[in-house]
Amino acid sequence: FIVASLASVAISAALGLMEHSLWPSEPLHSAVETFGAFEAITLGGIMLLIRGRKGSALGSAWVAAGFLSMGALDVLHASVRPGAAFVWLRSWSSLFGGLFFSLVWIEARGAFMRRAAPASATALATIFGVFSIVFAGSLPLMSVKGEFTALSVGINMVAGLLFLAAMPKFLVSWWRHGTRDDFLFAFICLLFGTSGLLFRFSQLWDPGWWYWHFLRLAAYVIVLSYSLLIYRRFVVGITEAVSGISSTAAEIAAAVEEHDKTVSAQAASVAETTAAMNELSSNAALSREQAKSASSCAEEAL
Repeated sequence: FIVASLASVAISAALGLMEHSLWPSEPLHSAVETFGAFEAITLGGIMLLIRGRKGSALGSAWVAAGFLSMGALDVLHASVRPGAAFVWLRSWSSLFGGLFFSLVWIEARGAFMRRAAPASATALATIFGVFSIVFAGSLPLMSVKGEFTALSVGINMVAGLLFLAAMPKFLVSWWRHGTRDDFLFAFICLLFGTSGLLFRFSQLWDPGWWYWHFLRLAAYVIVLSYSLLIYRRFVVGITEAVSGISSTAAEIAAAVEEHDKTVSAQAASVAETTAAMNELSSNAALSREQAKSASSCAEEAL
């Protein structure tokens, strides 16, 4: 973490020497933001699918809410041209994410809460973003001649601090349980937090501005790659479990069929035994009649 932080500061300082160089490219920016939004939404969806992974960051409803809300606002941010809503949506995307990440200190109890938190966060962020675009003319200034205003810097600074506030929670969980998920998300919080704090040292389209964009994108790529690996293992586990259940069901069906055959054979044996006993009973009755008849003949002869 210390090395990563120092590296970010060093790179930011180096880019600061190039502050007069501007690299405006709206298509590239839209592509980066759209790709990041896609990764955030995909990651949030994966986390909802494997939220049964308790005791891990991947099972946190708040983290899923953070990624989904950031993804929703990033999509809208990527769709607008530089203007009133441009920096506004970018800043609030970070703030939404930081806010929900910081809530990992509060456990989302109950199945309803774990489902409602991500859905509510996504809906709230989407509605907020759409209203921001529709009423862009009423938004406060976020940049003046490429320089970010105190409001935009303040929002991103708070967002960065919120991400950093969530980092100790993941580190403590990693220390206690040894799960790589928590260590990874602690590092992700560091990247997002650093991105928010470096915002004040950049201006629109300068190298520092591009740097923290790609820093956020790198965070998405890292965590999504790991989550896809976990999801693949999750699917393989389910497939193996279903296969095992199918095999067990087939074995049970075969055992039941064998049992039915045994019962049928026993029933046939009982039927044969019953028939033999009936025949013996008939023969015994006939013998008694013959004995009575012989006895009667003997008495008449006497």
